[in-house]
Amino acid sequence: MAFNPANYQVSTKERCMSVVLLLDVSYSMDGEKIDRLYDAVTEMLGTFVAHTRSDEMPYKVAIITFGQTVDCHTRYTDAKLLSNLPRFYANGSTPLGTALRMAKGMIEDREETPTRWYGPTTILVSDGYPNDSGWEVAMHDFINNGRTSRRQRISVAIGNDADEEMLKSFASNAELFFKADDASKIADIFEKVTRSVEAERQHLTNSGPASMPKPQTSSKLAPRISRRDTVKKNLEEDDDDWN
Repeated sequence: MAFNPANYQVSTKERCMSVVLLLDVSYSMDGEKIDRLYDAVTEMLGTFVAHTRSDEMPYKVAIITFGQTVDCHTRYTDAKLLSNLPRFYANGSTPLGTALRMAKGMIEDREETPTRWYGPTTILVSDGYPNDSGWEVAMHDFINNGRTSRRQRISVAIGNDADEEMLKSFASNAELFFKADDASKIADIFEKVTRSVEAERQHLTNSGPASMPKPQTSSKLAPRISRRDTVKKNLEEDDDDWN
C-alpha cells in the first residue's frame, strides 16, 4: 500500500477532568455565606490550575446555581480561564430538583460532556432544605441511573439548617460529605473538597475510567434491583467509556 502522510495525524481528542458545581444561592445564603462561597470556589479553581502541569489534562468546570431561578452560571470552561468568575447573588428559594435535572441533562448529553472526558465529579452545596415539588424523584434519578450514578458525588452542608440527611444521601460515600458549621468554615471545607477532587483525578489518570469502582448508591433512595436488571445495566455500561 502506498505511503500516505494523512494516515499519521495526531489525535486531537481532548482529555480533561470535568467538575460540576451545584450551588445553593437561595435567600438564606445572602451576606457572608454567599461571599465566602464565592471566595472558596475561586480558590478551588486557582488550586486546580496551580496543581496542573503543562503536560497534564486540564480541569473543565461547570457551575449551576439554584435560588430564585436555576441557571447554568458557567458552562464547561477550562479552570485557567475562570480567573474573573462572575459573582453569585443570593435570592429566592431552594429548587434543588430543577437544578439536579439540569445537571443530569448536562452530564448525560454526550456532546456537552464527551465520553472521552474523565468525570465529572459533582459537588452539591446547600444551607437549607429543598422546597420544589419532585426533588426526591430527581435526586433518586441522579444517584441511581445513567452516568451520574457512576461518578464521584460530593456534598457540603453549610450551617445547622441544612438538610444533612439529603446531602449525606447525595454523597457517593460518607467520606465525601462535609459540613461547614458556619460561613467562616466554608474555605476550610472547600480545601478538603478540592483534595478529594484532585485525588479522584489522580486515580483516574493512573487507572482510567474503565477500572473505576462504582460509587455506592444510597440505601434510602435506591430501589431493589433484580439480577436481570443488573445484567442489563452492565451491558449498557459496556457501550460507555465511563463504565
